[in-house]
Amino acid sequence: MSAEQVAGAEIRVLVPTVCRNDYLAALRRMTRQDRPDLLIDLFNRLQRFTTAVDFSSNRSAQAHLAAANAFVDANDAASRGVHLVLPSPGD
Repeated sequence: MSAEQVAGAEIRVLVPTVCRNDYLAALRRMTRQDRPDLLIDLFNRLQRFTTAVDFSSNRSAQAHLAAANAFVDANDAASRGVHLVLPSPGD
């Protein structure tokens, strides 16, 4: 997928651990029900998230990802109601 994004001058997309179940559900819906809308919406949201993370250093990237709940296990997140948080500009 990254090769297609780079070839199309699109930014790469991170699928954080917290979004794993959403990603798999979107893939299932697309392949089993021929409904790509959920996957497209998810990729749009993840692309906005990826562009908002400061990757200028490993330390800043890890801090942004942790603050956004990106490292939370997807199953734990579902049971606790934790979601991916889009970083605010300047965070």
